[in-house]
Amino acid sequence: MVEYLYKIKQILNGGFEAEVKTYENLTAYFSMNERASMDDITKCKQFFYNQLTEDYLVFLETYNGGILFRIEDFIGYHFFGTQEIIKTNTVQKNSFGDNWDDKIILFCRILGDAEYLGFRMRDNNVHEIVHCFMDESPDKWKIIEGTLDSFMMRLIDKQGKEFWHDI
Repeated sequence: MVEYLYKIKQILNGGFEAEVKTYENLTAYFSMNERASMDDITKCKQFFYNQLTEDYLVFLETYNGGILFRIEDFIGYHFFGTQEIIKTNTVQKNSFGDNWDDKIILFCRILGDAEYLGFRMRDNNVHEIVHCFMDESPDKWKIIEGTLDSFMMRLIDKQGKEFWHDI
């Protein structure tokens, strides 16, 4: 199992919801879904032509999406489950049309903003995490981290802070 999932499991203490403090010392919540079915994971893999990262597949096998650092319904990170990731990517691809980058898979919506996080796929299942600001075209989206595991560890260690704005 990837390192960030150990951290999330520690925070959740055996459950699916937990209260946490943010970097601003505000009370926030983790709320995770039960694991995805193997059928849903297979459909998701097929939809993305087997380009989903191994880290995210393990995430789906553990939690079929969830929200980290949620404060009310306007702040937090909504990590997509199998159905949400397909729907969101379909909608955004249609919205951007010819400007869409087929090497990007959106996997998280930043609540309260027109922003997402995505994988930019490279060869041999290598990926980068990109900050997807929806008011810009995908070719302007910035790389903010090398892997999902390192991104999630930083996000948890920074207590929900959008650390990429400091880069």
